[in-house]
Amino acid sequence: MLGRVWRNPGAVLAVACVTAAPAAAQDSADQDVSPNTSVRERAKPEYDALGVSLGAFRLLTSARTDFVYDTNVFGEADDLKTEDAFVQSVVGAALVSTWSNRSLRLAGRVEDRRYFELDSENRTNYNVNIEARINTSRRNALFATYAQARLTEFRDATQTIVGADSPVRFSTRRLVVGADFRQDRWEQRVDVSFSDIDFDDVSIGGAGSVDQDFRDSEAIGTSARIGYRVLPFVGLFVRAAYETRDYSTIQPRLGVLQDSETFVGAGGVFFDIAKVARADIAVGYIQRDYEDDLFFDLEGVRVDAQLEYFLSGITTLTVDFDRDIQEANILTGGGFFLTSVGGRVDHELLRNLVLSLEGRYRQDDIFQSDQQAENLSAGLDIEYRPRRGWRLRAGYDWRNLSPSGGLLRPAFDRHQFSLSVEFRI
Repeated sequence: MLGRVWRNPGAVLAVACVTAAPAAAQDSADQDVSPNTSVRERAKPEYDALGVSLGAFRLLTSARTDFVYDTNVFGEADDLKTEDAFVQSVVGAALVSTWSNRSLRLAGRVEDRRYFELDSENRTNYNVNIEARINTSRRNALFATYAQARLTEFRDATQTIVGADSPVRFSTRRLVVGADFRQDRWEQRVDVSFSDIDFDDVSIGGAGSVDQDFRDSEAIGTSARIGYRVLPFVGLFVRAAYETRDYSTIQPRLGVLQDSETFVGAGGVFFDIAKVARADIAVGYIQRDYEDDLFFDLEGVRVDAQLEYFLSGITTLTVDFDRDIQEANILTGGGFFLTSVGGRVDHELLRNLVLSLEGRYRQDDIFQSDQQAENLSAGLDIEYRPRRGWRLRAGYDWRNLSPSGGLLRPAFDRHQFSLSVEFRI
């Protein structure tokens, strides 16, 4: 449960695209890795799942069962909170090619959650993705990815309907096509993308069904990145991106469409210093302009930074900082700046025993209505591998929300305790 992402559905889509394959897909003993490998990434041939060879492909599968106790299922104030426990079953599979100059990866994952008492909270999510890459030469390549998911909003998310009879369900799709080019010390990447999100209607007590078509949107974007390696392990880069987002229905509170276009320009540094650290740090400018003047245009500093520091061969410190614009279509519409900073320490107590600690601070600034939400979260996770393919985990997660400016979501604390059993082939 460690590392839960407290974001809106757009960010959940990004997570779904990355985690569509079972984690076993990273367990191949012959996987190429950077000289800098974190504690979590490091291959452990005596414990890693090997997969099943199918000619030019390798099949990787995983099955996991989580037992979770939640002290505040709906993210309510202390005097109203509801507690319950649930069992979550997760099954995943990935078919990965073993070709030398091209690759194909097909992956899928199904997650079913069943509560002991709150039947309304039961849900089944899935996500699938396809990744393809063709090396047109020794240094150039074409790539494409497609991801599709059926997901559920977190009950305690700041951008969800409060008081719905059941969690909000939504579907997402994302397609990215691009190319990588390398020449001497220069590295370039260009891509175009299409994505959409479609929310189901929900019911609220005696109010009947609530139409959520005003949250449905489509986005088309393009981006380019140019980098130059000053040294073999250090480089500089610039990046630019443009995206248009179109909504299918007017925003009900204001009676207009929330269509927008977003521009991003940034520059930064990347490095990968053996046995020391690796990072990708970008700082720049972001601007979102709404077609209708009823929505506030937003502009400001854009930050996207990740750093891994290898304290020792058995300890990795990971730090990330992100500042971006998200949509606030549940409340007054428009957008808001999301600022998030987090850190994680992974320590290998034994070859087959890893302890992880994580903390995160997130702030949502909704300028359209002067609302603000501050989130604090922390987690502890311990993973034990008794033998090849098996993983046992115990975890604890805590979250605190402190809203201001009339945000509909109340302040709350939430604790989750979890036990997991996983088997990978």
